Amino acid sequence: EPAMQYPDAGWVKGMEPFLMTFPFLLPNIVGAACCAVSWVGVSCLIEETLPSERRRELKCICSDSYEGVRGLWRQCCRSFKPPKGETMPLLPQGTSHEETILAQSVHIEEDSSSSSKPDESRASIASLWKRKRTRDHLVAYWLYSFVIICIDEAFPLFCMSKGGGLGISEASIGKILSASGLIFASLQYIIYTAIVDRWGVYPTLKTGSLVSTLLVLAVPLSVPMNAIAAPGRVSTSAFVFLCVTMATIRIFSMTFQSTLAIATNVTVPATHRATMNGLSMLGGSFAKGIGPAFAGLLVSCSLSSGIVDPRWGGFLIFGVIGGLGIAVSCYISVVLGIAT
Repeated sequence: EPAMQYPDAGWVKGMEPFLMTFPFLLPNIVGAACCAVSWVGVSCLIEETLPSERRRELKCICSDSYEGVRGLWRQCCRSFKPPKGETMPLLPQGTSHEETILAQSVHIEEDSSSSSKPDESRASIASLWKRKRTRDHLVAYWLYSFVIICIDEAFPLFCMSKGGGLGISEASIGKILSASGLIFASLQYIIYTAIVDRWGVYPTLKTGSLVSTLLVLAVPLSVPMNAIAAPGRVSTSAFVFLCVTMATIRIFSMTFQSTLAIATNVTVPATHRATMNGLSMLGGSFAKGIGPAFAGLLVSCSLSSGIVDPRWGGFLIFGVIGGLGIAVSCYISVVLGIAT
């Protein structure tokens, strides 16, 4: 809302009627420009690695999407049906017991390491979903995407709320997010490479998910720090505390997501990675779509519904989100720990 934040600027006065009608147009234009620059950079600088004979035309997107979803639905329905008898005889005729055990062990080993062998078959959502390691990594990304978007949505609402929150202005919130973003941009690469080099991929996943969600529990502590500030403003102590906290959350969140992307790509052949990443983004987009609705409902129930004392509403908001994050970390430790 530049017309409210910078009313004395000359260019704002000249565009005031337009900016008052569309107060969020400028940030959307900036975001769209960043996306356009990224698209141009990818198109001009990144080489396509998929062989030309395996590429699909744009007109096939709808049909391919339909067949992929249909295949995934069939696979999910089939996985819930109990097997009808044995699918493999224990002792095939004409085979000794030792040969049978050896054949079954080789069969199991091939299944467990199928992701590392070259697979020239065409990738589909259903075929990717059959891979247990790939499926576990995708689910971990989707669950974490839901948690992190809840944090991003709940934090500004908590800051703006005058009953139980900080009650600060949009300009103060923007300064907190800008300062935390500057810290994030300066330290993220250094911290990420140091953690991965020292601990490896899967310990980094556990650390990133746990630290980024545990720190959320500390956000409500900024309310007593801001008690001395004027209405609508943020105190220096609360500002520094929130900047460091949000920057650390973002650093470890990006550490988790970057490391998980590497780990997930290893679970499929190189020719299947494009489809796998598309499936990953599909599920992540769905999680990020329902996350804001959940966070908004949680904030409204905690701070303005009258059901919960607003003084404890902030602790309830970030306690619930932090609890969900801890659950995701436990999922990573148990399910993905087998691949460590």
